[in-house]
Amino acid sequence: MILRTCKSCHAPFIGRRDKKFCSAKCRSAFNNEQYRNENRDVLELEKLKKLTRNQVRDVYKIFGDDSIPDYLIHNSKIDIRYNTGDTKFGDLIFLDFELCRSSPNTYQITKLESYIS
Repeated sequence: MILRTCKSCHAPFIGRRDKKFCSAKCRSAFNNEQYRNENRDVLELEKLKKLTRNQVRDVYKIFGDDSIPDYLIHNSKIDIRYNTGDTKFGDLIFLDFELCRSSPNTYQITKLESYIS
């Protein structure tokens, strides 16, 4: 056994040569922080996609399946760049909602039934 320094909390501990952490809690905290740092951009993008989906849901709650004037979509806070996919017709998917152009001046939001959360 050898005197070591924990990579997470920097506390001294006695352990094997290859032991890097004083406890499972420190190992988990270190690995979680490393994951967050390495995936910061991906996590931020996912956060923005969820935010946009919630904005689409809020508009859907107001209009339901009715047509929505395009100026309301353009003036809303919905940032269509953060969609989660598109259809072969160019409609945008936001997790469990689809934003479709129903005419040159209107959109329609449809709740997708086959979405599995």
